[in-house]
Amino acid sequence: MSLSDNGFEILSGSVSDTALSVLRETLFSSETAGERCLLDHLSVRDAAITLKQQLAKSGHLPPGAVAIQAIAFD
Repeated sequence: MSLSDNGFEILSGSVSDTALSVLRETLFSSETAGERCLLDHLSVRDAAITLKQQLAKSGHLPPGAVAIQAIAFD
């Protein structure tokens, strides 16, 4: 799938399975509602930085881009 053809592109991620498991375990709870400001969590911020670096390296984002948004749905 290409960004120019579809308006989106699916890339293989560079966030490790271990990091994704930590995010799932720490962000979701059946006892509480979801929360905003997920980038305040260090693990989320680290994942966002990793993704930003990957997207900049692949040419999908300019090196100075800061448009990373963290949304989690359960």
